[in-house]
This record gives sequence, structure tokens and C-alpha cells, in this order.
Amino acid sequence: MKHTPQGKKLLPLLLASAALTVVPGCGISPAGNAADAMLQASVEGDCERSAGYIDPPSASEAAGRDLTHEDLVEACLYERNTGPLVGQEITDLDDEKDTSSVEVRLTHFQNHQEIFSTRRIALARIDGEWKVLDYFYRLPPEDDGEPTPSG
Repeated sequence: MKHTPQGKKLLPLLLASAALTVVPGCGISPAGNAADAMLQASVEGDCERSAGYIDPPSASEAAGRDLTHEDLVEACLYERNTGPLVGQEITDLDDEKDTSSVEVRLTHFQNHQEIFSTRRIALARIDGEWKVLDYFYRLPPEDDGEPTPSG
């Protein structure tokens, strides 16, 4: 079969369409749904929606720097340009009343290959909604205020 450039563009879409798998018997909870929705929005390239599932004050604490919702959207976009998330699978769920921990297997597409990793995502119920407590995305380098040299 001949491979065309269009085929390369379709691969991430095909991977994303097959990405939502839940461990049998694990069930999915409201916290699991929130983590899954955040990840699926990232897979779909909807960084505004994806970042909406993250609590900025908690993410700031985890990242060690102040992060606003807009910073999280920018980080999601940065990640999409450097190795986008193309799939996820919830592999473990540990629910409590107001906190949860979800383990996910992530698939990134980078340098024309799939890269797999496992990550545990902490969540908490904040004002009645489940929010991700981590900054999650790869953060772009901080702007030091210095002008960028032009070539």
C-alpha cells in the first residue's frame, strides 16, 4: 500500500477516535469523567475546554509558578505543537468523597511515532465540580521580558 501525506494527517485522528477505553469493571465516576473529558478535549485540540477542567490555583502550586486559565490554554496549545496527545485510557481509579486519583495511559505523537506514558492525575471536588489539581501540560518556557533576538 502506498503511503501519502494525507495518510499521515489521518493517523492522529484515527488514534483519537479509538482512544476512549475504560478498564472493564473499573467503572467511571464523576471524577473519572472529569479527567476523561479534560484529556479528550486535549486530544480534540479544544484547549479552552481542556483547561477548564483544571483548577488554576492548584495547578500553580504544583507547577511552582502562577498560572491563570489563559496560561493553561497556552500550555495546552504549546503541547499540541510539540507532541500532541492523541489518546488516553483510564487504567485505575481511586475515588473518595471529595478527592480522587485517576491513572491514565497517555499516547503522544512525536517525531512520527507514538510515545506512551502513564500518569496519575489528582482531582478534588471544588465548589461542587471535579477539577484537576495538576498543571498537566508541558509548560512553555517562562517569558523573561527580554526581547527575542532576530536573525
